[in-house]
Amino acid sequence: MRILHVALCADWSADAAQAAILMAAELERGHHVTACVMEGSALHRHISALSDVMDIAAHPAADDPRGAWRLWRLLRRGQADVVHFHGNRGAMRLGLALRATRPAVPAVRFMQELPGGALLARRLRLFDHLVVPSRFMARRLERLSGGVPPITIVQPAVDTGRFRPQHWDNVPVRVGLFARLNAEKGHEDFLRACAKVSATRGLPPIQPVLGGRNIVSFPDRMFALIDRHHLPVQCDVVLRTGRVHAEIARLDVGVVASSHAEATSRAALEYMACGVPVVATAVGGLPELVGEDAGLLVPPGDPDAMARAIGMLLTDRRLRRRLGRQARLKVERRHDPARVARDLEHLDAALLGRDAPPRRARLRALR
Repeated sequence: MRILHVALCADWSADAAQAAILMAAELERGHHVTACVMEGSALHRHISALSDVMDIAAHPAADDPRGAWRLWRLLRRGQADVVHFHGNRGAMRLGLALRATRPAVPAVRFMQELPGGALLARRLRLFDHLVVPSRFMARRLERLSGGVPPITIVQPAVDTGRFRPQHWDNVPVRVGLFARLNAEKGHEDFLRACAKVSATRGLPPIQPVLGGRNIVSFPDRMFALIDRHHLPVQCDVVLRTGRVHAEIARLDVGVVASSHAEATSRAALEYMACGVPVVATAVGGLPELVGEDAGLLVPPGDPDAMARAIGMLLTDRRLRRRLGRQARLKVERRHDPARVARDLEHLDAALLGRDAPPRRARLRALR
């Protein structure tokens, strides 16, 4: 099958990570893959190592009209049986270009986050099918007035080779929050919970670990936030983006402290892939992703409840290890890239009116 991925992601977002993982998995399964990505972006750099086994079309910018022209040229050359759109940047413009050029080519829109805007339903109708990561997001989209295309829930994929369990005996115990630095990600609640854990007698000493995409760009904001809370313990702030997977694997507990309804959480998925038990707020699609078999769920905006959950994992090593093992098994069963790519093959084949293609492994390893 010839698959064109359109992923105009400026930074390394959940959409960019999902696109990169799916491209590699589809190549391994023998498909012809073409990528239309933003020139010089993190995704462009990431997939450049695969340029000898896939076609990469560099796009100048999401709002550049030349993007529609480049997509039109790709489609005219017959390089796509199906088009996968990732992210929101330029999706409407390029969706219109696809409809004007090759209306018979199925267009699938992957949505990791719910975009806003009064014209959302109209924009989504440019596509033949929507792929979302959770039942929560599917229900949100189905409630839009005006109707939306058919929706399929496909579990998000995580690189289970890169994010994998390590064995550590940390003293102090490392408790981490890896998230963008903004109010909705709950850094304030996390730091308050860590302060409460540190002040609780009978609990082992902890080291809070903080990482995120924009922390590297604005470290002073993170250090100022930490200073305001006067934690009695030393925080570790991860400023090396290339080592995030290694730092997550070193955690004893991973936290998702979001206060708003997220469709899913890539950080929680990466904790789980590393065999790290999760403490997550029960919002959006997080209960579906984490559940009771991979971690503990707490109410949003409740540092006391978060501190109690962290404390429970710190005092019960057997529980911590059992949840970590179950989290890894859950990822291998539901979120392995090959499994997700196989699910998408069936969806694409159904859109094209074909039988699902047999697996044809490439000889060259892509990892």
